[in-house]
Amino acid sequence: MPSLNFQRRHSDTPRGAMTSHQCAYCREDLRLVRQHLSPSRLGAQMATEFYQCRACDSGYAFNPATGKWKAWMADEA
Repeated sequence: MPSLNFQRRHSDTPRGAMTSHQCAYCREDLRLVRQHLSPSRLGAQMATEFYQCRACDSGYAFNPATGKWKAWMADEA
């Protein structure tokens, strides 16, 4: 998985901007694809950020609250 050093992302950073997170397979920088915030009607809101590697098309979902990564099918965006 990508490096787990958490760095706060500024809201003025444009979507698709390169980040300091790296792909686990090819070590290229990951590109932020989108952010998702769960609806408040489902309880406590949870934010998820989706990243994609331009070099190998790997995708990752990142939960900033827990600092955990998981694989994500990047072509689902």
